[in-house]
Amino acid sequence: MKLVANMMMLNEAPFLVEVIPQLHELCDRIVMQDNGSTDNTIAVCRDLMGPEDILIEYQQGDPPNFAALRNNMLNYVTPGEWVLKWDADELPSTMMHKTLRKVLTQREKLHNEGTLYEPLGWTIPCYHIMRKPDMCLRFEMGFPHMCLFKHGENVRYEGEVHEQVFGLGDRLSGFGRESGIAIIHFSYWAVKRFHRKAEQYAKMPHSGFKRPTDLTNRLLSRPAKLPDSITYRAPEDWLERIKEAP
Repeated sequence: MKLVANMMMLNEAPFLVEVIPQLHELCDRIVMQDNGSTDNTIAVCRDLMGPEDILIEYQQGDPPNFAALRNNMLNYVTPGEWVLKWDADELPSTMMHKTLRKVLTQREKLHNEGTLYEPLGWTIPCYHIMRKPDMCLRFEMGFPHMCLFKHGENVRYEGEVHEQVFGLGDRLSGFGRESGIAIIHFSYWAVKRFHRKAEQYAKMPHSGFKRPTDLTNRLLSRPAKLPDSITYRAPEDWLERIKEAP
C-alpha cells in the first residue's frame, strides 16, 4: 500500500518546516506544487524533500484554479496508490499518525481476500484551530472532508476553490470523530495570512465569498474546545511563528 500526499503551496515557508517532516512520517512520498511563491518556500522544500518527493514549480495566475493545480499533481501518482489531499497549513492528528496506514493496509488486504468491501474514498474530520492551540472553529467542528482516495483512471478534482474529488463512485466511507483521526488546520490561527487569503478568495467567481469579510467575519465566532480524542504535535515556537505569518 502506497500513500502519497498531494499538497499545493503559496508562500508557506513558516509552515513547511513542521508540516513536511510530519507528512514524511505518514506518507511514502509527497507531490508538492508551488504556485508562484515569493518567499523561501521553494528553498525550504528542497532542503526537506525526501528522495521520492516531487516538487513542481508553476505560476498559474491570480486567482488560481485549485482543481487544475491538484489534477496536475495527479499526473505524478500511479493508479492504485492512495492520495491524501493536503494543505500546507495542516498537520495530522496524533491518532492519524498512529493508525491511518494500518487501517488502509488491513482493509486493502481483506478486500483482496474477498472478505471485506474496500472504500475507494474516505472522509476525514477537520478542525480549524483559532485563538488558542486547543480551541477550534465551532460551526465547522470536525467537518468531514473527502480528502483520502485511491487514484484511478477517472478520478479527478473539480471546482476552482474548495476542490472536490470525483470519479470514486459510491465506494466511500469515513473516519468518525470518535476515531481520533483528524486534520488540524491552521488558517484561522495565522490571522494576517487569513486576511490575505480572504482577499484572494473574494476574487474567485465560485468561491461563495463576495467580499473578504464574508470569510474573515468567522474570526469573530466563539471557538469550541477540541475534543479530548483529538491531539496533535506542534512545538510552541512553531505555533508562534506561524501565528505571525504574513
